[in-house]
Amino acid sequence: MQDALAVVIPVYNEELCIMDTLTSLKGQDNPPLRVRFYVVDNGSTDGTQGVIWNFLRNNPGFPLSLIEEPIKGTGTACNTGFSAAISGGAQVIVRTDGDTVVSENWLRVIVTQMSIDRSAQLITGRVLPRKDELYRPFDDFILPFSVRAARIALTIVHFDRNYLGAATGGNMAIRSDAFETIGGFKISNIDVGNEDVQLSIDVIRNFGREAVAYCKDMVCYTSMRRIRQSGLISSSLYYLFPGLRKAGKNDKR
Repeated sequence: MQDALAVVIPVYNEELCIMDTLTSLKGQDNPPLRVRFYVVDNGSTDGTQGVIWNFLRNNPGFPLSLIEEPIKGTGTACNTGFSAAISGGAQVIVRTDGDTVVSENWLRVIVTQMSIDRSAQLITGRVLPRKDELYRPFDDFILPFSVRAARIALTIVHFDRNYLGAATGGNMAIRSDAFETIGGFKISNIDVGNEDVQLSIDVIRNFGREAVAYCKDMVCYTSMRRIRQSGLISSSLYYLFPGLRKAGKNDKR
């Protein structure tokens, strides 16, 4: 596939994690030739930007743009980054998070999957726990279980089985045409709802269930900090009732 590819990373107070994220993106095995990275800082108050500039100084020529979006909301930050990517010619836009490390073949898997499955407008994959200082042996079970449980709970609450196919925000890729057709991320404040889930539902309702595809080889590893800070029950309730979320000082917006 010769489509231009962009990766968008919304960040808020990711001073401790963003270097690992950027390093994993730089270390991609056989990445597409036409790829650009966009980090969207959503009003960080720590040293996040300093870490990013330090990465760029140590990696001259790496195709990364740092964008500032002061208005609160992961969806708002994503819309800003996605718009910049589309303006830059990207035909497929990938999203991950600032506390996530992606597998070495992550971009290659995405490009291959999008080429093979032309009906897929949005693809997602597995999210596993990072093996860092917050890791516990049972996390390999807890994280996948929590993701599945959240999808089932949303299906029950909304009485809509489309929620079973919702993509995981930190591990998704969408065609630019589809993103523009659905009007981007609809919700910009985490106190109101989950933007990633709504994006998936909008894709399904516009293009059908086959438009959201799951790829088991599309793997990323995310921090368990939110579950450690808020607890499993509170973290799970966030997906059903966002206003109940207990925000940690380093939580993404």
